[in-house]
Amino acid sequence: MEFTVKLANEQEITCIGYKKYQEYVQGIQRDIVELWVDADGTTFNDVDGLFTADNTARMENSADTGDMVYENYSIRAGIARVPQDSGEGERYEIKLAQLTYAEVQLQELQSSDLDNKEAIASLYETLLLGGGM
Repeated sequence: MEFTVKLANEQEITCIGYKKYQEYVQGIQRDIVELWVDADGTTFNDVDGLFTADNTARMENSADTGDMVYENYSIRAGIARVPQDSGEGERYEIKLAQLTYAEVQLQELQSSDLDNKEAIASLYETLLLGGGM
């Protein structure tokens, strides 16, 4: 089953499979999406350059009927080149982990023009209202 994944930079990648699950990454239980890309004609550097934090901040999966849009899967937890299930050829497995709500809020604060006191007050308010890590 081939399908496309559109990255945040509007580039479309042809995938041959995927799976979703949860796993501990960087000490936190996170949602994981693992995308499989045919290794034929594709180098590790090609894959490495495509799946950057900026490109995976928003992805659209044409095959997933439950969650067609993946938001904030910006942690690249691994890239592996493995044999195909059929035994013919190889594929890349790109494992992407989702940021937590608190990590997303921290990124937003870092990119805003708030001074330090406003940033700390905003973060405290977010954590106090239940958006904790």
